Amino acid sequence: MLKKYYSLNEAAEFLTKEYEEEITSGDVLDIAMRGDIRLCIWHDGVLGRFKNTETLPTSLRNEPFYSFHFRGYIQIPKIAIIKNSECHHSISEFKAMAVTEVVQRLSRQCPKHLEAVKHEFYMPLIHHDFDETINVPFKVENIESIEIPALDLLDLLPNKAIPNKTIPECNPNQSDKLAILSQASYKFWANADPSDSGTHPANTMVEKFLIDKKFSPTLAKKAATIIRPEGAPKGRKPED
Repeated sequence: MLKKYYSLNEAAEFLTKEYEEEITSGDVLDIAMRGDIRLCIWHDGVLGRFKNTETLPTSLRNEPFYSFHFRGYIQIPKIAIIKNSECHHSISEFKAMAVTEVVQRLSRQCPKHLEAVKHEFYMPLIHHDFDETINVPFKVENIESIEIPALDLLDLLPNKAIPNKTIPECNPNQSDKLAILSQASYKFWANADPSDSGTHPANTMVEKFLIDKKFSPTLAKKAATIIRPEGAPKGRKPED
C-alpha cells in the first residue's frame, strides 16, 4: 500500500479484494461506527484547542487556550457517524477530540503531535465581521470526502495478508505471533523518520497493541523491544 489514506470507495474495494466478498462503502462506515477503523477529514486552516470541563461553558464562543495553523487530518469521532432507519449514513457536526496527522506545520505554535487529551477538544477558527475570530463545529458536506488511514485497513486483514518486507510470504509454517510481530513492525515503524525521535512510537503503545492481539504483558514488552529498530532511542516518546 503506497498511499497513507484511502477514500471510502477505495477502502471498500481493497477489503472486497482481500476478503473475496463484497464490501460496500456503507459496510466501511459500519466498521468505523464499531471503532475498528478511524474516519478522517482533511483540514487546512487555523485550529483552536479548547477546554471542555464542568467549570467552563461549551458555547461556540469559548476562547481557545491554544491555536495554530496546519495542514493535516482530523479524526471524526465515531459518535458523529449517524445511520438512519433506511441504513443511510451521514456525519453530524462535531468537535474533534484528536488530530490524526500533521502533514505540514504552518505556524510555530503547531506541535508535531496532537494526541487526544481528556476534557479538551479542537475546533476550526475563522475570521468573522470586524476581525472577530469565532470557532465553529467541523462539518462534512460530502461523505465521499472522508478518508481512512491505510494502517487501519491493514489491521482488519487476516495475518497472512499483512505486507511484510523482511520475511518471505512463501513460508507456510510462519507462526501467528511472528505474523503479528511483522504487522506491529509495519504499523508502528514503517513511516517513522530515523532522524526524528518525535515520530518514534513509545514501547507502551506497541505493547498495548500486542496485548490486544493476545500477547501476555511480559511477552508484549519483550516483543516491542525486539521490533524497535537499532539506533532508535529507548525510553518514552517525547512530549510537546
